[in-house]
Amino acid sequence: MSTPQSVLAQVPAVLVKRDFLDPSDLNSLLSASIAAEGDYKPSLVSQYDQSMLRSGRVNEKSRQSMQRKLEDRFTKLIVDKVVSFQDDIRNTIGVGFPELHGFEVEAVNSGDGAFFLTHIDTIHGELAHKRVISSVYYYGQSPQRFSGGELKLYSLDRTRHLVLEPVNNSMVFFPAIFPHEVLPVSVPGGAFGDGRFSINCWIYDRN
Repeated sequence: MSTPQSVLAQVPAVLVKRDFLDPSDLNSLLSASIAAEGDYKPSLVSQYDQSMLRSGRVNEKSRQSMQRKLEDRFTKLIVDKVVSFQDDIRNTIGVGFPELHGFEVEAVNSGDGAFFLTHIDTIHGELAHKRVISSVYYYGQSPQRFSGGELKLYSLDRTRHLVLEPVNNSMVFFPAIFPHEVLPVSVPGGAFGDGRFSINCWIYDRN
């Protein structure tokens, strides 16, 4: 019989979907993302006051990357694909879509020196949604022009971990309660279009 301690020491179950988008959709998304370089702003980190979420703000000690609002057509493309895999998600990571669910989506560019220290995606408070599933879609130039940027996922007690490479045109799903971080990115030459592009998509409970 598993003890509470052993459960806390288990690394999260993960679902990885390769070839997530059709090549034409991938190329359109990448082209649009590179063209939108001027729309990317420094990424935000959730800020709390007395354990309640109040806002997000830039905190370069915790997170360095750039983010923007994804165009509606690409948001719909990503969300529809995620929904189509909901049975696989539930059966693999053990977390299903809430009966009343919603999505949060953001586009991110991780350039030279980008990182995101260990954090969890479940948030609470006045401005929060109850996130239950986290997912990250990776895309970029082929062949890849950056190194690093791996997703490091920890057990709940942070004694064990697994590391996932940011494979082009793949999407990773995991329970939102698990601590994780983005390891530092290196982009030789520093060109924006050579960076690690990703789309964060959180499924939350609307109840």
